[in-house]
Amino acid sequence: MKKDAIFSICFALLFAFSAVSTSSMTHASKASEIYGVTCGMDSTEISVASNTCNTIDSYFDNMNYKVINCYGSLTTSDMVSYTVYQGETNDSAVSFYYGHCLWTDDYIYGQKNYYLYENGNTMNQDPYHRIYDAAIGTITYESQHHVFAFMWACGTAYEQGGFTDGIGPWGLSACWLTPQDGAILTEDTHGSRDYSYKCYLGFTSESAPLTWATNYSSYTLANFATKFYYYVSQGYTIDASLDYAAYDCFGPTKTFENIYLTTGYSIYNNEMAMWCYSYMREFGDGGITLT
Repeated sequence: MKKDAIFSICFALLFAFSAVSTSSMTHASKASEIYGVTCGMDSTEISVASNTCNTIDSYFDNMNYKVINCYGSLTTSDMVSYTVYQGETNDSAVSFYYGHCLWTDDYIYGQKNYYLYENGNTMNQDPYHRIYDAAIGTITYESQHHVFAFMWACGTAYEQGGFTDGIGPWGLSACWLTPQDGAILTEDTHGSRDYSYKCYLGFTSESAPLTWATNYSSYTLANFATKFYYYVSQGYTIDASLDYAAYDCFGPTKTFENIYLTTGYSIYNNEMAMWCYSYMREFGDGGITLT
């Protein structure tokens, strides 16, 4: 499988880009990219995910970000590559993705690689229609302007990834938030800082659906996600925003470190026909703010 065939960036999508939500286009210093797919989800989850992405869009718009909301049909490998490239032309950029992730049996130049699903395909993704970690890494490696990524999908924080001399970064956190000088983000850093000034959130295995209840009042994980971004928009650090969102949506005795998202939960994988154990992880520097 040729790398240039898989990782080609489709700059001819400029015309299609005009259909993307581009709030605050006059603000060029910061960019927010929002992605999400509908395959493998029922109508309720699709509706909740769409509303969540739109709410996140509005918060970054209020912070004067250039907002690129590709949720749904525009979350394709070419469009993600194009919009990540556009994000890199700003002083800083952030990303949110809701969907599915797998690792590939095709080791690219000897590296293990992960890919996010693009929209519209079946759950058995065509290899040429995948959002590969290394494809993103080839874009972010030079300017390294992405500072935060929240990948709400299975296995996105199974491992940190790394950097191979002469090849580049591998793994979603290392590729999206390209490490400098071969360094990788410190794992499980909530409440402490590695001063990388970059932060990454993802899941070790199966991600919990946004429709799941938090078991406090009538809140769901969608409420937790949007509350988190609300506090981010108010100038709080990543760590403080996670804690406040946990307090609001899981109950007044909770912080991010003692909710089931981070202590762990069991979830059934229909494709594998087995129960899986998973939890959310944080890599890097939760002490940064995004305002």
